[in-house]
Amino acid sequence: MSGFDFRDLNLSSVEVSAGSSVLKPGKHIVRVSEAKIVPTKKNDGSKQLFIKVGGLNGEGVISHWINMHIVGSPKASEIGREELKSLLVWGGHPNPNHPGDVASIVGLTVGVIVKAKEYTKDGEERTGSVISRFIDPADIDPTNYTPKALPAAKPAAGNFGAPF
Repeated sequence: MSGFDFRDLNLSSVEVSAGSSVLKPGKHIVRVSEAKIVPTKKNDGSKQLFIKVGGLNGEGVISHWINMHIVGSPKASEIGREELKSLLVWGGHPNPNHPGDVASIVGLTVGVIVKAKEYTKDGEERTGSVISRFIDPADIDPTNYTPKALPAAKPAAGNFGAPF
């Protein structure tokens, strides 16, 4: 026997769970509650950043995967790193060029645009939600958030400022 008997179950001290809903399409201000590097489904050495974010007003949660190192696809890795940089800059990370520990992403508050995505599961057509991109929270709520400045970019090669 396993030592468990349903007839002896007492739930009097257990709270009722409201569950969590998925963020609906639209613009939301969210906080990162979880961040970790995970292998991709291919299991070929490729890595993704997994994040979970939740709306600040309890409007739902959503998980998102960002490509960090995709074996054989430098372009996919570059796009993922650009997406990560957007998360870091718009989330107010203290050092978006060198974020250091992945745990430093947890707690960032950032704007997101969520879009609907059609998919099939168990032979049934469904509609889910995906993060389309990260944005400055001030673009959503300029009253409570100060616009963030973009970090200085490296100057482009060439002498574009020279007089002719």
